[in-house]
Amino acid sequence: MYIKCPYCGINYMNENQEMCDVCTRDKKAVFIDDELCEICGAMLQYNEYKICGECMSK
Repeated sequence: MYIKCPYCGINYMNENQEMCDVCTRDKKAVFIDDELCEICGAMLQYNEYKICGECMSK
């Protein structure tokens, strides 16, 4: 079964993976806490908000 990646919220991954293939490839980059959603921990696409679009819509 496929689920959305909790880091980027864009790509899909197998439910037994920690993150999608794209995020796994980019994992070498250092993630700064300011770039993560304060609610769910997903990576932010835009830095002007502190929460991701999915959390904003809830």
